[in-house]
Amino acid sequence: MTAYSIQMAESSDIKPIAELISLYLGTMDFIPAEKKASFAEIIALNEKSVERIIDTIAVAKTEDNCIIGVAGMEAHNSEDVYGIGLNSYQEIVGLVVDDKYRGNGIAKALLALLLQKADQDVLVEAWGDTGQDANAHKSLIANGFVRIKRIKDFYKNRGDCFLCVYRNKCNEELCTCDIYLKKFLS
Repeated sequence: MTAYSIQMAESSDIKPIAELISLYLGTMDFIPAEKKASFAEIIALNEKSVERIIDTIAVAKTEDNCIIGVAGMEAHNSEDVYGIGLNSYQEIVGLVVDDKYRGNGIAKALLALLLQKADQDVLVEAWGDTGQDANAHKSLIANGFVRIKRIKDFYKNRGDCFLCVYRNKCNEELCTCDIYLKKFLS
């Protein structure tokens, strides 16, 4: 097991965070379908998104300061995007761990740090490519989240597929969007 620390991100972490997110998730924010982006453009777009929420991003770093995991949190107070009857919540975004370090509890630790800072219900839109559970399912359940909804064809219908890192080997029938929620008592 590799030694790592979990901490809040610093502004000097923006570029490596954006690169890690781009490599494993594609884009961190919705980009209209008519925008065709190269990998370099996706990194640049992710850098802007990361910079916007850098104060609410947790990272996992190795002893030599390499970022191997990331999770951010941002507030939403306007609309019920997922049709779940919730307009105001905090959302975990960009949850990713380098595949060489998965299975070491990094995602669980990143989520735990962010949940300490949460002051309202926390939602996660989690992508899955197996037709079963979302890729982050085990970490989410371990942190008290409950899957409340599955949205088939969510990314395809929204126009995100061309930005997906798995677009060249995707089986659209297996691609799902699962919504997880952790309720906080008011």
